[in-house]
Amino acid sequence: AFLTPVEPIFRDLEIKEFGNSTKVKLKEQEVNVTRIQKDLKEQAYVPDLSLRYRGYNKSEMSPRSDEIMIGITIPFAFFWQPKATVAAATARTFRAEAELKKTQIETQNKYDNLRQRVTLQKAQLATIREKLLPRAHKRMLLVKNLSQRTMEGLQEHRSVMLSYLDLKMKDISTRALLESTIAELFELQGDGK
Repeated sequence: AFLTPVEPIFRDLEIKEFGNSTKVKLKEQEVNVTRIQKDLKEQAYVPDLSLRYRGYNKSEMSPRSDEIMIGITIPFAFFWQPKATVAAATARTFRAEAELKKTQIETQNKYDNLRQRVTLQKAQLATIREKLLPRAHKRMLLVKNLSQRTMEGLQEHRSVMLSYLDLKMKDISTRALLESTIAELFELQGDGK
């Protein structure tokens, strides 16, 4: 009348591209922002033209008037300032691109490492369940039938029972480790499941 937990079925994981990873998406957005900022800084070399129209209605104090203003802003008065801001924006863009590449490499390495750990842990769990536990169970049944009246027989019985329980604990801990590795892999992929 012991309650045994239901064994989960480990289906093959769906492999996603790392363009979907949350960290990589965030770094890609940072690169896009720095590129846009760089483009804006480069536009500081171009003169700004402005055209403005004002129209005033006639009132008791003033006559009706229309006003048109044309303005030109020339950034070349101090030519080194736009050049310095463009250089700084370019440096920020290169830095953001380098951080993106670093994040992509780290994420890919971590993903590969987790996939390899999942594969090894599945193999270890299969070995424990298919080979070691059945052998230990058979040995336990054999030792039960042996004489337990002598001290050596009792000691042998005790060691066989303890080794069987140790294997069961190893099975449970390996399964828990496998489940946590799979959860970490899903978290890395950005599923949050």
